[in-house]
Amino acid sequence: MEMQNRDLPPKPPGAIQALISGFNAITNNLAVIFLPVIVDIFLWFGPRLKIHDLFLSTLDGLSKFPGNTTPLPAATYAEIDKNLAGFNLFSNLRTYPLGLFSLMTNNQSGTSPLGTRMDWEISNWLLLISAFILLTSAGLVLGSMYFYAVSRVALKPGTGPGFFRAIFHSLIVWIILTATTYLVVMPLLAIGIRLMMANQVLMLVFFLLLAWPATWLGLMVFFSTHGVFMFSKNAFSTIQQNLRILRHGMPPLGWFALIAIVISQGMDLIWLTPAADTWMALVGILGHGFISSSLLAASFIFYRDMDAWIDQALAWIKTHQITSARA
Repeated sequence: MEMQNRDLPPKPPGAIQALISGFNAITNNLAVIFLPVIVDIFLWFGPRLKIHDLFLSTLDGLSKFPGNTTPLPAATYAEIDKNLAGFNLFSNLRTYPLGLFSLMTNNQSGTSPLGTRMDWEISNWLLLISAFILLTSAGLVLGSMYFYAVSRVALKPGTGPGFFRAIFHSLIVWIILTATTYLVVMPLLAIGIRLMMANQVLMLVFFLLLAWPATWLGLMVFFSTHGVFMFSKNAFSTIQQNLRILRHGMPPLGWFALIAIVISQGMDLIWLTPAADTWMALVGILGHGFISSSLLAASFIFYRDMDAWIDQALAWIKTHQITSARA
């Protein structure tokens, strides 16, 4: 074993090694891809929950509202009609960032290898809101179960959070981060739109200034619930843990996240190549489930190693500060 020179700071964990370990963990425990695969198969074969008629009837009603003298352009109406025709509300089973990874979330095909899919049209807004809340809640619970299973496989901890405790606190973290993100992003987006209308140069400068905070926030979301599943922390302690790790480990964390995103998005281009009405799409679903689960497992491993490295690095700094002071 290579000995660490105590006069040198400890080396940060390697992203590539974490990725290799993550892929090995899932290869040896393929059962953990069951949940995302099952949800993808449902979104592939199952019925579509449609909002097409409800939205178009609402648009028609608004266009006939007294005092409305500006009808919706025909091209815009046609584009809305096209997008709504393939939209499936069951795609809300895929929640972000805590959730099941899904290849078929944006599957707009009305056919599958078994033939024409059934369509269920939502008839009123109360039913739509209820379905939205129910599906989102189900997606979050399933996602928490999936994250819990992958974290157990990746880390093999002797002890860890109880199953229901992990689900509860991961949901609390999701609620806090989602609310915070909307409160931060929406006003900034509104400012950016106003600047775009006023001066595009100012808009460019504005978004360039936001590049670093946006990256920081993205990483905060990327690793948002890892502390819950790894260290049995509650929601607020997990957020504090994330802030600490981001403060001290930003470049390596950003490098790992970039590699994971490139692998995920690049492989999705391959998995989405077969048409949804062919059986070859099943290969894409299985491949996507394996790659996504492996990347998630790698993120748990990298997060754990980064936390340990920060403790070592801070201890090294403290030791050398004391030594320098005595000298």
